[in-house]
Amino acid sequence: MTGKIMIEFEKVVLKEEPDMILVYGDTNTTLAGAIVGAKLKIPVAHVEAGIRQEPKDMPEEINRVLTDHVSSLLFCPIELAVKNLERGGITKGVYFVGDVMYDLYLEMEPRFKYEIYEELKLKERE
Repeated sequence: MTGKIMIEFEKVVLKEEPDMILVYGDTNTTLAGAIVGAKLKIPVAHVEAGIRQEPKDMPEEINRVLTDHVSSLLFCPIELAVKNLERGGITKGVYFVGDVMYDLYLEMEPRFKYEIYEELKLKERE
């Protein structure tokens, strides 16, 4: 899967010639984008950098670590993520920026329609 994404994404990057590649999170697409950037010598910025989780051999964890190591800019959602990167020897280009997903939630929450819970007869924690 990652290889196929890389092949197709590289075509887009070669056509568009971006100044930077922005990747987010820990998916196979995240890693593929980061590797394409590294291969083509295009700086990579990783949003949600520095997050770590057990077990170390889970696919998402491997994607996170490898993406962090090839990124030029690392945007961390929590201060622990900054410390995780330091422990891994990554100190340049690291920024604590807060959790953009939580920020988005706060921005969108007033638009949520909670009536659907009643329609579907959903109960809290069920």
